[in-house]
Amino acid sequence: MALNPKGAGASLLSTVPEAWPGLVDAVEKPEAALGLQGSSWDGFLAGLRANGLLPLAYRAMRDAAVLPRLAPACRSRIEAAMAAHLATWTVSWAEIDRLLAALAGAGLHPIPIKGADLSIRAYPEPHLRPISDLDVLFPSLEEAERAYALLQGLGYRSESPGLSGAPWALSHHLPALENPANKFQVEVHGSILWTPRDGRWEGGASRLLEGRDSFTYKGVALEGLRAEANLIFLCAHMFLLHADVQPKAIVLFDLRYLLQCCEQGLDWQELSELAAVTRMETPTYKGLALAHQLLGVPVPANVLEALRARADFGAISLDNANSQKVVNAVMQAKGFTGPFLLAFHMIFPSAPYMRFRYPERAGWPIAMLYLFRWWSQAKKLAKWAGAKVPFS
Repeated sequence: MALNPKGAGASLLSTVPEAWPGLVDAVEKPEAALGLQGSSWDGFLAGLRANGLLPLAYRAMRDAAVLPRLAPACRSRIEAAMAAHLATWTVSWAEIDRLLAALAGAGLHPIPIKGADLSIRAYPEPHLRPISDLDVLFPSLEEAERAYALLQGLGYRSESPGLSGAPWALSHHLPALENPANKFQVEVHGSILWTPRDGRWEGGASRLLEGRDSFTYKGVALEGLRAEANLIFLCAHMFLLHADVQPKAIVLFDLRYLLQCCEQGLDWQELSELAAVTRMETPTYKGLALAHQLLGVPVPANVLEALRARADFGAISLDNANSQKVVNAVMQAKGFTGPFLLAFHMIFPSAPYMRFRYPERAGWPIAMLYLFRWWSQAKKLAKWAGAKVPFS
């Protein structure tokens, strides 16, 4: 199925960065890079790195014998960039291996998500999926809190004081932890997409954790999201949870390789129904349709049509996307007092949090920081309200 270039397909392409087609071509048609020189090459290389496509593009250029045909300066830069990637990747994975073994050895049930999971279970060669930190989910908040304490016992520290109040009402993960020695970071998740105290989590999104896969990695027993749930999560993470920033083209290849490694066992009907139950039809359609259009990823026509029929194509700016996310989180907070408490903690965070949040204004009196925060938030909310963005 080819998306109608004058219909939904064209409108989808208009929502992604202009550089995406050229960056995808670097992987799919590596000869296209031969005409780049000087600043054009530098911009191209920066785009590959920013979108997570450097190792895939490098492998494609190597396999197509494009590397020897590049200008010497261009070849030197991409080889240096690839060497730096491999060095960072090796250090990161040595740390990930250590942490996963420690977590599982403590009787916990770690569920790697995003980059770590895809590197292990989907990509043809693990180093082809860049990773900058470890996102690890646990099947209960109690396990997540035990894991957080274990990581602190291993020397990990958090610079962020976090917002006041119950942490799981404010975020789906606890404040990021960092290893002071190598600067590697870990995020411990108690849920995905929505917080565990969000009505949208227990109201449907928690279904993404059902029927998880079990597998062994280097002798460590791990769990992973089943394929249908993982596809929805990856789309929603990029095009919904982080709708306030420019999407990264790596998501297209994440979807491709995840589909390739489970193509025979994927239940498309279950995926469509799960997207509806979790109210993730819009980001799921967007991710799968873009992967289909730009990479030729085989998605059944009836699945795309069913998702598109239920998707919301309302345009929203990056700033308004962030404001809508905040307002929706407040409105969906559980309990009669949940919305009021969450709004209060967002409006009146602790002084340590304010100092952490606004380091560029370290010399300001704390009262001025609060006034600045309120004024900034009020402007964003006014812009959001003027755009008539609906609650969801």
